Amino acid sequence: MEYYSVKLPKILYLSLLVLQYTKLNGYTNTNDMAKMANSIAKGLVRTRKDKQDYKFLEDTNYGGLRGNFSTQMTLRGMIKRGSRYTAYYGIGANDRLLNAVVKGQIILDDPTSLVAHTNDRTLKRILEHESKLLTLRETQAHIKQFLGKNPGLPFERDSLNFPKIAVVRSKFRNSYFMRVLFNRFTDSSNSIIEYNLLNYWQGSSIRKHNMHILFVVPKMSDSDDKDDYWHKIKAIRFEDIIERKPLFIYYDTNLDQCFDSNHNKLDSFELDYAMENFSLDNANIGQRLSYDWEETRSQFNSQENTVVGEVKPTEFFVFLENFLKFSFQFNIDGKTVASLVESASGGPDVILTFTGGTKQPLELEHEWSHYVQHGHQNNKAFQGAWIYANEDWNFDRIKSIFYPEYLKGKIVPEVFLFTDNGVKAARRVDWSVKEPYAEQIDISELSDN
Repeated sequence: MEYYSVKLPKILYLSLLVLQYTKLNGYTNTNDMAKMANSIAKGLVRTRKDKQDYKFLEDTNYGGLRGNFSTQMTLRGMIKRGSRYTAYYGIGANDRLLNAVVKGQIILDDPTSLVAHTNDRTLKRILEHESKLLTLRETQAHIKQFLGKNPGLPFERDSLNFPKIAVVRSKFRNSYFMRVLFNRFTDSSNSIIEYNLLNYWQGSSIRKHNMHILFVVPKMSDSDDKDDYWHKIKAIRFEDIIERKPLFIYYDTNLDQCFDSNHNKLDSFELDYAMENFSLDNANIGQRLSYDWEETRSQFNSQENTVVGEVKPTEFFVFLENFLKFSFQFNIDGKTVASLVESASGGPDVILTFTGGTKQPLELEHEWSHYVQHGHQNNKAFQGAWIYANEDWNFDRIKSIFYPEYLKGKIVPEVFLFTDNGVKAARRVDWSVKEPYAEQIDISELSDN
C-alpha cells in the first residue's frame, strides 16, 4: 500500500509522541509535557548541538523545552487545576493530528529519524502545515536576530527589564510595546490570523510599564522560498484594549482590520505611526494600578475557554439540548424536519432532512461571530447553509458581523435559528437591500397528530 513519509521538526515529533499520553488527562499543559518528555524520550530531548547537558526542567518558563513546546503548540485557553489557573495547549485548531496518532492513522518512526508515516493525504498536508507553522513561530520568536538584521527599525529590545519576553521600546521616545504571539490561522486561505495575548496580560508587566501591543503579520505562500514571516508589523494601543482584555485578537489580512473574540473592531496602526504617537511609559498610571492579573485570568477561564471538569458542551449538544430539546422533528416555514444527522464532510455541522426528501445544511455555533472567526464565509461548502447559535437575537450585532462580509461577496447565512425565552425561533434576513431587514419564520414543535 502506498503511504507518505513526512520528516518532522524535532519539537513537533516530540509533541506528538508525548501528547498521546498527556491527552488522557483531558488537557495539555507544557509543564506536564516537559516532564513526560524527560521520562519517555530523555535521549531525544537532551540532544542539542551547542550544549552538552541542556537541563530543560531547570530552565525558566520561557526557555528550554517548555518554551519549545509553547512555540509549537496552539494556545486553546485557560483551565483551572485546583485553585490555580494554567494555560491549555494543543496542536493546531483541533486534535486531528493527535487523534490520528492515537488511532494509528499516523505512525511515528524511530525517534532518530523524526519521521511520521500516513496513508491519508489530508493528514500528510496537516503534518506539513504544522511543520511550516513551527518555522513561522520560531522565526518570529527570535526578535533579537531580526533586529540585528534590520538596524534601521525604530525600536530596540529592552533586555534589562524583560530578558525573557519580547518587549521593545522606541529608539526616540519612551514608549513600550510587547510582541504578542501568532497562534493560528482560523481559515483555510490563511487570511485571518489569531494572536494570543497571554504574555501581555499575565503577571505584573503592564502594571510596571504602559505597554502597547505589537504583532507581526506573516505572508504565506505555497512555496517555502516566498514566505515572509516578518511581512508587516502592526500595533494596537493599550488604551483601546485594556477595558475588554481579550485573550485572543484576530487580524483580517484582506481588510487590514483587527477584532477581538467578540468581534469588536480594534484600531491597528503602522509601526512608524505607533512609535511616534502612542502614549509614553509614564501614562495610564491609574488604569495600570487597578489592573489585577488574578481577576483577568479567572475571566479567561470562565468566559472564553474550555475548562477541564467544567467542559463547554459541543455546539451539537447545545443545539440538541437548548433548541431541539432532544426532539429531532419540528416544523419550519411550512415544512417538516423528519431527521437530522451530523455531517462529516468538513462543511456545515448538521444536515436536516425534510419529509419531502430535500436536505438543508445547518452550521452550529456557540456565538454568531464564530461563523466569521472560523472563516466559513470563505468556504463554498457553506453556500446556502442556515446557522444556529446559542445566543440571543440582536439584529444590530448580527448585521455588524455578517453584512460587511456580504458586501465583500462572501458566503453568509440568510436563515438564523435561535431560542427566544427557551422557545424555538427563526429569522430570515434579506442582505440584498440597502438596509437589510429580518422577517420571522414560522417554527413549531411537531404536532402529535
